[in-house]
Amino acid sequence: MTSYSCPMATHDQVTAAVDGYLTHFQARDRDAWLSLFADDATLIDPVPAEPAVGRQAIGAFWDGMAAMAERFSIEQRSLHVCGDQAALVYTLVAGPRSGGGVAFDGVEIFTVGEDGRITSAVAYWDPSEIHPVAAGPAAE
Repeated sequence: MTSYSCPMATHDQVTAAVDGYLTHFQARDRDAWLSLFADDATLIDPVPAEPAVGRQAIGAFWDGMAAMAERFSIEQRSLHVCGDQAALVYTLVAGPRSGGGVAFDGVEIFTVGEDGRITSAVAYWDPSEIHPVAAGPAAE
């Protein structure tokens, strides 16, 4: 029996892609965040939303999301990397710069190509579980 291996992203590439996704998302750095995606990447956020396919559509998703809040904070609960995929368990808080806002828990599944760019991101979170959070120290 002949075995072969398909080129795929390494553990370090997958981890770096997810780390970049979180860092640039929280920093509201649209261009850096979009650069993490392959040209033909797919983003679904949350399932069962229509997929955003390609960087232009993913950029439009960003624009709509960014208009909803002045600040986003993502607390990574855990990250599970398996092959070229990762499951990120997180809590997201969105709101004004002064603190407070809303929060929800979610899971996002990433697939990363051999070039280290995200080819697919699929988010699972329940809009009915979004809950208010009290204002605290301002986050940048």
